Amino acid sequence: MPIQPADDSLPPSSLEQADGTPISALRASERPRQRLQILADAAAVLLACADDHEAAMGRIARVLVPRIADSCVIDLVDDAGVLRRVATAHADPAKLGLGGELLVPLEARGHPIGTLRVALERAGRRYGRDDLDLLVAIGRHAALAVDNARLLAAARAAHAAEQEARRQAEHGRRANDALLHLVSHELRTPLTAILGWARLLHGKEADAALVGRALVVIERNARAQVTVIEKMLDPSPGPAAAPEPVSLAGLRVLVVDDEADVREVLAVTLEAAGAAVRVAASAGEAIDAVDAFAPDLLLSDLGMPGEDGFAMLARLRGSSSPHADVPAVALTAFPRSADAQRALRTGFQAHLVKPADADLLCATLAGAHAHAQRTQRTQRTQRTPRALRSPAT
Repeated sequence: MPIQPADDSLPPSSLEQADGTPISALRASERPRQRLQILADAAAVLLACADDHEAAMGRIARVLVPRIADSCVIDLVDDAGVLRRVATAHADPAKLGLGGELLVPLEARGHPIGTLRVALERAGRRYGRDDLDLLVAIGRHAALAVDNARLLAAARAAHAAEQEARRQAEHGRRANDALLHLVSHELRTPLTAILGWARLLHGKEADAALVGRALVVIERNARAQVTVIEKMLDPSPGPAAAPEPVSLAGLRVLVVDDEADVREVLAVTLEAAGAAVRVAASAGEAIDAVDAFAPDLLLSDLGMPGEDGFAMLARLRGSSSPHADVPAVALTAFPRSADAQRALRTGFQAHLVKPADADLLCATLAGAHAHAQRTQRTQRTQRTPRALRSPAT
């Protein structure tokens, strides 16, 4: 619908009062007062419905009909950018389009947000320049009210989202505090027994019976701590059957860990199983020791400072060393399945989580060595011409 220009070619106004008296029939001095009253009523409606712009548009349409129009339609652009009808008012729907029409764009902050259309339904009635000016003023106020209502709704939504985020954060903090309290209790209880027995053994000359009793208690409570940690990290796995003790006699194992206490206990454990052990405190030491020690197995930590276990093995696998393919087992405090998968992709044959049971550790190393031996035999067989193979192969 075209907007009629506000110029001198427009005919005189043909608006009516609520009682049907044409405004143009009033004295000229009364016409501005009538238009100001309509504008004031529209402003009062917009103020009363400041929180609900769609309700405000419905009431604006009823202010305009029948005082300034026989029908009124208001469309607004929604959040998706679609023009949607939000208000209609008709004095007599059967007579639409018989008279003049005006279409007023609604704009806020320089952007179109909708349209206001009014129509006169009786033949011969037309809008004048003053009518257009009045509708433009009402449209300006209506667009400002809609924009303010939307800004207020967005601010309230943002405030509600912020409050909900704070509530969730507070709930998470309280849950975390409760978890830490529980974990502290579950870890401190066995730790009390471990430290207590350790101090008793250091503090006096202990007989064999007392030492044996202390070792049983220390081991039991250390395992209890491991169980608590495993349940924290992954509550789903069930208890695994303990492996049978295996011998590592005749095997050379290179142990890589940046913690001296860990290197020592691993060396003692593996030597007790019959292995010859060399230790390295860093990835660089390990790379240097590979050719000198010629290990049958590599047991390495992953989370080391500087070059970690992943990078170390990748460098070894890519080197020209005759021991580049040495079977490797990762022994780490990284318990996630993603860490295990990354270790296997890097070239480790197995992934164990600290602290590993001694029998499980030895069984895993023996298994990795046996698998490597089978792979080597298969590769040699495939490289040997069929005519030269013995019946055993």
